[in-house]
Amino acid sequence: VIVSDTHSRGAKEAPAADRRMRRTILFVTHEMVPLLPRAVVAGGGVRAWGLANALECAGHRVLWSLPEPLVARFPDLPPETREIAHAPWTVTDLVWRVRPDLVLFEQWGALALLGDAPCPVVVDLPAPLVIENAFRGRGDLAPVFAAKLAALRKCDHMVVGSEGQKQYLLPWLALLGFDLREPPVCVVPMLFSPEAPPRLPPAEPVFVFGGMIWPWQDPYRALGVLFDELERAGRGTVRLFCGAHPGNFGVGAGRDYNRQQPDAFPREFLDRLARCPRARLEGLVDRESLDAAYARATCAFDVMRHTVEREVAFPTRTADYLWRGIPVIHGAGAELAGVIARAGAGWIVDPHDDSAIRAAVREALSDPQGVERRAAAAARLARERLNWTTGAGALLRWIAEPRRAPRNTPHAVRLGGAADRAVRLLDRVRARAAPPAREKGLHPAAS
Repeated sequence: VIVSDTHSRGAKEAPAADRRMRRTILFVTHEMVPLLPRAVVAGGGVRAWGLANALECAGHRVLWSLPEPLVARFPDLPPETREIAHAPWTVTDLVWRVRPDLVLFEQWGALALLGDAPCPVVVDLPAPLVIENAFRGRGDLAPVFAAKLAALRKCDHMVVGSEGQKQYLLPWLALLGFDLREPPVCVVPMLFSPEAPPRLPPAEPVFVFGGMIWPWQDPYRALGVLFDELERAGRGTVRLFCGAHPGNFGVGAGRDYNRQQPDAFPREFLDRLARCPRARLEGLVDRESLDAAYARATCAFDVMRHTVEREVAFPTRTADYLWRGIPVIHGAGAELAGVIARAGAGWIVDPHDDSAIRAAVREALSDPQGVERRAAAAARLARERLNWTTGAGALLRWIAEPRRAPRNTPHAVRLGGAADRAVRLLDRVRARAAPPAREKGLHPAAS
């Protein structure tokens, strides 16, 4: 999922009252963010960029820390970003060297490697990684559970993308002994610039499907129905801007992580795709190219087999379509489906009902006025709900007065051997590069 250059124009001068509370926030993320126009940006990078722009619009200063291997691939990144790149075993040292007012982690992988910190710690948890790991086929998830609990234990506050994700997170907090009467978590949806890119609907209908291909997502049967309908109608095309993730540099990166990712679509789907003259697999493209393609889209197609992961997810690709004013054919069962239905911003279909999918595609092909009504509703929904100047109020209020999360340590559940093994592993990774000794709570580099 790629974002427009409009993103780089989102930050505005904060009012004088807000400038008095300006904080320096170190944002640690494992994925590329839209600092460069000709880069492929995955969902985590889009999510982080929206949060960062919300912080900057409120008058705060954001410093980006990207993984060292990623920074090495992009020599034209800003110097201040290159200077604070991180490796998994240097995260703690980096936080002490920079000494921000607050450190914000995108997902919990790098957070699991954080030792003690000189400032409040926040983590954004926009996807259920443990559920995703189950779909990757990992047999023993106990170390993953333990590593996540070890990471969340260090947090003062947590951010999720939806109410459903908050409910998913609460049992984890209970295991850690957090006081569920005051859960340290707030909901912030996907956020985009208030200035959406222009949309130029084509004369011939164009459907788009974008994003990374993951083991926990199965759009193949629904896409086959779309292919059939386009061939039956003898008009319209579908362009697929997707592929396997280009790289991941967090915990679990490298050979093991890449082995878990599909190299491409399933063979039977590729065979079906090859037989459809109205379908084009474009692959992953940089955000400039995707901006140009999405600007001329009639409709987005976002129907996947229903799974528990789809129930919890707040898909970046879907929010990105809405922000661009592209109406969406979306599968029922997810929280975002209800939002789209109430706004009239697309078509909600049972992902297992071929006739319902066919009806939605036929309407998108034959009713241009209806498509444009839904497009206007999508753009209105994004302005009202997915706007980084207004959508992060809960997080901004906490940052204005950061505080330790209430805990009741005696109530925390002990995980035994799995937790002990995970903690020992994390300690070994942190010790890979021995940090300078600290005296009286101050890191020598801070001086």
